[in-house]
Amino acid sequence: MPKGVVTTAAFAPPEGIEQLEIVNYFLSRLRPDWSPEVERSLAGAAGTTTERSYRVTFSRADQCLILGTAGMVADLAQPVYTLSAYGREGDSC
Repeated sequence: MPKGVVTTAAFAPPEGIEQLEIVNYFLSRLRPDWSPEVERSLAGAAGTTTERSYRVTFSRADQCLILGTAGMVADLAQPVYTLSAYGREGDSC
């Protein structure tokens, strides 16, 4: 769990873009400088759907970046994905 200041921004994906395309976009641009760990959730945000979302934790040196796609499968007026950045504490993000 992050401690300290966490900066999060939400972005609307381009029309017709799927979660996996967003994940692959960031994977292709942040590697090899960042080490990714890809996880799948059991459900969308707050369990509003049975579609699974992605959480990708990127780490390097003392920095962490988390990509989340739960907002793309939740029942929202505008689907979003999020990026959260924070300083790394200890051995993991």
